[in-house]
Amino acid sequence: MLGLYDSAKAQAADDPVKVEHGNVAEEIFRNYLRRFLPKKYGVAKGHILTRDLTYAGPLEEWDVIIYDILESPILYVRDDAGGTPRLGIPAQYVKAVVEVKATLTQSSVESVTQKLLKLEQFKRIPGNDRERRADFFPWGFFSWAVFFETATRNRADYIKCLNKLQPLGIHKFTQFEGAMVLRSQNDPHASGVISSMMTGQERPSILFEDERFEASDPELYKSSPELNAMFSFTVSSGFGINEFSAEMMNLVSRLNDGPMRDISGGKTDLGGFGHEPEGIERRSLWPRLTF
Repeated sequence: MLGLYDSAKAQAADDPVKVEHGNVAEEIFRNYLRRFLPKKYGVAKGHILTRDLTYAGPLEEWDVIIYDILESPILYVRDDAGGTPRLGIPAQYVKAVVEVKATLTQSSVESVTQKLLKLEQFKRIPGNDRERRADFFPWGFFSWAVFFETATRNRADYIKCLNKLQPLGIHKFTQFEGAMVLRSQNDPHASGVISSMMTGQERPSILFEDERFEASDPELYKSSPELNAMFSFTVSSGFGINEFSAEMMNLVSRLNDGPMRDISGGKTDLGGFGHEPEGIERRSLWPRLTF
């Protein structure tokens, strides 16, 4: 994937507006998922549709829609000349939505956050499931983000990127599963996982004493009276050569079995499943400065 992405980026190096490699990144990742995921899942770019005829806003175009290919009808296919066809998928068959960006920067993270927050229109309304089941996502739905590489200036800049993901971890209707970074800017062989974490401590030792972890500023969780004393963090749990394979297997498990990751349970849970190969460690993107 990264080889194809680098080729597209090199070809677009002289373009006055650098957008082509971002579009290519989306298509590369969709093609990878089509090969990797079990065949009961379809992968498409397109629109999520409901029966709600009163919705006045424009249709959102989603980078990656993972849906139940065995059960879902395709409501339409819109072909662009030379572009990727966009499919219309009913909300009740959508298993996951993934937003893909070429680089992780403050502006790209802000764009992902604002886009995924628009998933609120498909959330369930308690007590009205039977009548409106075609208008919202099925149980087990989640959202995810993928960045092909990081492009931050320093540790403070990276923390600001994590801060901009905070709304997704707090607003549970997005069911945000986190983000994957395919390549660290400091190590071309290392990938990383970004997740949400909740704790009763404003400065939990697991985040501030372990050199692998970089965390957003704490934000007090206010959406639920039962959790109003909890702090939310967006956590980057280090970059290593084992992270991509572990996270992709976690993606399959999440699609098949529902939520699995609990990153508050201990250090071994922060960063995906599987053991660390001997001699290989996850490292922070920007090591802390010591004086």
